[in-house]
Amino acid sequence: MKNGCKVFAVSFAWFLAASCVFNPLGGAENALYLVPERFEGPVVIIFDCPNGIETEIDMGKIVYRIPPNGILRVAKSPTYRIGKEEFLFVGDGGSQSEISYVFPSTEAGKKLTFADIAPDDSRSYAFGSEMGSFNYNGHPVQFRSFEIGPISKRAELHQMSFSRIDGIQKGIY
Repeated sequence: MKNGCKVFAVSFAWFLAASCVFNPLGGAENALYLVPERFEGPVVIIFDCPNGIETEIDMGKIVYRIPPNGILRVAKSPTYRIGKEEFLFVGDGGSQSEISYVFPSTEAGKKLTFADIAPDDSRSYAFGSEMGSFNYNGHPVQFRSFEIGPISKRAELHQMSFSRIDGIQKGIY
């Protein structure tokens, strides 16, 4: 019985080591969203697109390069376990500036929430992250969306996000 426990312990240790090597994100997706400078509006990432772009991995993060219209079609499948996310504005010359993500107050902790931002703050933030799916020509389509803009336009941008997803469903985009 002691040898059986040793074999199990060694096998389990090898399994854990292999899991770390072959799945460095631990099942969670660390993501970097590169957004065109001065972009304001909804961002929609559509997954499993036959004509979608291949995403790249940079320093353990999946890179999503958001186009000027805010709709990105990617070939990869979605990951539902989100790890660390980073949002950056990218200028024409490659300059980058951080976009802070705002969490609902129900997820507060030590993170930035809507209650922390003055109503007249005109800076752009990322907020309203959602994952979902819809049916297009009899096929399920999975997407992720969020908004970029000032908090004062939060409701307007969220409504634009729904309209954009509806337009994608109807084949407009």
